[in-house]
Amino acid sequence: MKKFVALCSLIMTSLFAFGGTKTLAVNNGEWGTASSWSPSGVPADGDNVIIPASYTVVIKKDIYKTFPNLYIIVNGILDFDPSGKLDLGINSTILLSSSSSKIQSNGTGSEVISIGGVQKYNGSTDPASISGPAFTSKDTPTSPGGFDYFPLPIKLTHFAAKAQGETVVLSWQTGQEEKAAYFELERSANAQQWQHQATLPAKGSNTTYTYTDAIPLSATGYYRLKLVDVDGRFAYSPVVSVSHTASRSLLVSPNPASSYLQVSLSQPGSQLLELQVINAAGQVVKKQAAASTGYTRLTLEGLMSGTYYLIVKSGAQVLESRGIVVR
Repeated sequence: MKKFVALCSLIMTSLFAFGGTKTLAVNNGEWGTASSWSPSGVPADGDNVIIPASYTVVIKKDIYKTFPNLYIIVNGILDFDPSGKLDLGINSTILLSSSSSKIQSNGTGSEVISIGGVQKYNGSTDPASISGPAFTSKDTPTSPGGFDYFPLPIKLTHFAAKAQGETVVLSWQTGQEEKAAYFELERSANAQQWQHQATLPAKGSNTTYTYTDAIPLSATGYYRLKLVDVDGRFAYSPVVSVSHTASRSLLVSPNPASSYLQVSLSQPGSQLLELQVINAAGQVVKKQAAASTGYTRLTLEGLMSGTYYLIVKSGAQVLESRGIVVR
């Protein structure tokens, strides 16, 4: 909160120290239209820009070619149309002043905020909608995660991942959960692209949570928590990793793969087994018969890049499973 107050004080000081102030005067007005603003005129270098509460300003196309330095206070909504861009100067700051202040996009890579040539928001890698209180400037990270969220009233005291047999067990503990809503667990094969694993409701301060990843990725898996409060604000935990040693009765290579998997089975008996490839939505997207011992070549033709699960079944019984990555 001290950080938030300090930044608000800094920006309010800037309102007096720099150029004119442009206030959005037309709800759902376009940023690049002069009549959307009071006084009339598209915000220019040195201006302080205010988006009032309950007002939306629409960003269409690439607004600026000259990278103006702007102080933007968003009490309402910055709404990006596809291809909408705000390319700002290196001394610019954007403040989302409260939980009702938002940036929203259509989830495309052409919807961008950059400061000093560095992307701070990208519709394809950042959430399609983000809420405050938060800010971005030359001092905040690069997208994804280019907005610095003010500290949540949720304190994480422990977060760990441990291989346990054929599974990975995640555990975390909180010291404080004021206004906490829920935790989202995310997993990655490379600590860059993340997939949702589970959502656990908050239970109150000093609670220990556990979750078992029954079908972990082979080799090394990365995990993080998204901590969300009742106002919709969120923050991410540090990333933890765990190396999971696969059972010798099921070996797959290469992994990650592109066009095929070489599957090695060593199961008792001589029954015919079935290999199934399952996507993140739980749908079977490939299946193929396989002998209980030896090698089977499983083609991956037609599969989109992403994380899948390889399941070995005997009738209705699942014998083995393994996470795989398709590139």
